[in-house]
Amino acid sequence: MIPGCPTLAVRRHGEAWNRPFVSVIWPYYETEGDPLNRITSLESTDSDLVALAITPDRDNDQYEIPYGRYTVLNATDPTKAHKVAGDIGFRGIYGVTGEGRGRSLLYLGRGYALRSGRYGLESANGELMTASLVVEDGRLTVSCDADALLYAPPVAGKRIELRARGSDTWQAAQVVDRTSDAVCYRIPEGIDTAVRNK
Repeated sequence: MIPGCPTLAVRRHGEAWNRPFVSVIWPYYETEGDPLNRITSLESTDSDLVALAITPDRDNDQYEIPYGRYTVLNATDPTKAHKVAGDIGFRGIYGVTGEGRGRSLLYLGRGYALRSGRYGLESANGELMTASLVVEDGRLTVSCDADALLYAPPVAGKRIELRARGSDTWQAAQVVDRTSDAVCYRIPEGIDTAVRNK
């Protein structure tokens, strides 16, 4: 332990695999105030899932908090499908969603699928993966350590193109499936793949 450094120790009885938990550590300067407004446990019928809704303080302009609401998910069985807060679908060990302020975020930390609102990420090959999707000002950026399926709302008369990090070349994305409310694209493994409508 470092002298003068805040310390938190948590001890729970029982196996962590059978009783998961989530902690929120959000550093801040005392002079700027607490950037969080509310942390709420979300209802779940699954004892092997913990889900929290985190709402930043919108009146605190000292912090640049990119999303208006976060959902943090922690489960013990990555193969089990979970439904949380109405529109969040999750199969994984750890996941985070962010919504609001004109932005969306999906982060899947070791899992098979995460969907929230109009967007989703899923393993294309049925293997565990880590993946993220950031949507900002109509631009999408995907990072994944295995091939992924991206679910996005259709844009009439346009197709999705991909550009790998460091490349100047845009290529048409492979369409896997199409419905009235979403188009599913195959995204190759890579970091910071840019996605655009053309």
